[in-house]
Amino acid sequence: MRFTIKLKLTLAFGIILMVLAGLSFYSINSLGTVNQAIGELANGPEKRLQYALQIDRNLSEIIRQQKNALLESGADGTARYMKIADDLTTTTLDLGRTGLSQASEQGRPYWAAVIENFEKFDGESVKLKDLLAAGNKQSAIEFSNGQMRALALTIGTNTKDLVRVQLERVDTMLAGSQATYEQVRLIMIIAVASAVLGSLIIATWIALGINTGLRKIMAVAEAVAVGDLDKNVEIKTNDEIKDLVERINVMTANLRNTASVANQIAEGDLTVTPKPLSDKDTLGISLEKMVERLRGVVGDALAAADNVSSGSQELSSSSEQLSQGATEQASSAEEASASMEEMAANIKQNADNAA
Repeated sequence: MRFTIKLKLTLAFGIILMVLAGLSFYSINSLGTVNQAIGELANGPEKRLQYALQIDRNLSEIIRQQKNALLESGADGTARYMKIADDLTTTTLDLGRTGLSQASEQGRPYWAAVIENFEKFDGESVKLKDLLAAGNKQSAIEFSNGQMRALALTIGTNTKDLVRVQLERVDTMLAGSQATYEQVRLIMIIAVASAVLGSLIIATWIALGINTGLRKIMAVAEAVAVGDLDKNVEIKTNDEIKDLVERINVMTANLRNTASVANQIAEGDLTVTPKPLSDKDTLGISLEKMVERLRGVVGDALAAADNVSSGSQELSSSSEQLSQGATEQASSAEEASASMEEMAANIKQNADNAA
């Protein structure tokens, strides 16, 4: 498979995006779980804990109002305090029944015990109110300090057990939420660290591949710059850097071929025929024109040499004719000289005879 730089970058960013998408999905899902747990805590154990604490407070207030009724001397005041106590009792029973309807299997018996005892307490409160209405305050005080006090203590114990159970439930859910939070935090830290580490590894891998290829290409470029055409680049990657290296090697090979043609021309071999690589190959076109012109110059030189040779032959023939004429003239001169000598001898002889 061809791992181009574009593919490497796509894979790198794809992996990072997938990790981030998975992390986001997991985070949102986990936050939803934590939010659900918090909602269940707020609407479940926490709410029921508030009900249990309110029942305990209401019980104390009911007992206080009943004590006020016992201490009140007037019938109207007694009725008023007992009315407050009755209303709080009704409210407290409603809280208990609401808590029971929302209770877990573990807490249901505790809610049932609180409601059962509170209903008994409500029934005893009716007896207390009847005693007060009959004006039998001493019996009412003894009844309140006896049976109702014992029942109130039982309800208090039930309520404390209920509060304890709700607190345990709250602690359990808080511990679960804390564990979920810590788990989510750990997974997010691992995921982010993995994404960062993976990104660094991929970035280093891509950078090293590009850097190695560019350094080798730079070495070839520097060699070509000083005229050294013997270098080739070898690279193991299969990406755009390899494509660039192959182009550099092709360029170097073409320059070597051109240099070889130029060297043959320099050594006088004009039979070579430079072939430009394209219509934009300035060097190849120039070599082609140079060879054509050199061939023309050499042709002209050969023609001139032939003309010089022909002229030399004609000059040699003329020289032979001149030499023959000179020989004939020399012979005529010798004959003329002999005639003159003979003439001179005859004149001298005639002169002697005359004397």
